[in-house]
Amino acid sequence: MSACRESICCEPDDFNFSSDQAAYLASQNCRVIQVATPTLPDGEIDTPYTFMLQAIGGVMPYAWAKVSGSLPNGLTLNENGTISGTPTESGDFTFTLLLSDSLT
Repeated sequence: MSACRESICCEPDDFNFSSDQAAYLASQNCRVIQVATPTLPDGEIDTPYTFMLQAIGGVMPYAWAKVSGSLPNGLTLNENGTISGTPTESGDFTFTLLLSDSLT
């Protein structure tokens, strides 16, 4: 049984591995993929918005998908991690993304 998962959905602070844990994961050929964008810049209603999410680890190219929650109306998430469009509403929005690498 492998200790690895092919894709990992995580928060930016989830990977605080001890040196022993990191060595074990490396010995199992695990590919840890980490979201490197903790927050998104604010947008403005009726103003074009573009932001590219960042990740580290794994094997590029990455694929991003929204698995729950919602973006503001007018914005979309591209598979390459770009959030773009023209927001038509304001507020706080919570969503969960799945990040996969090219070997997933």
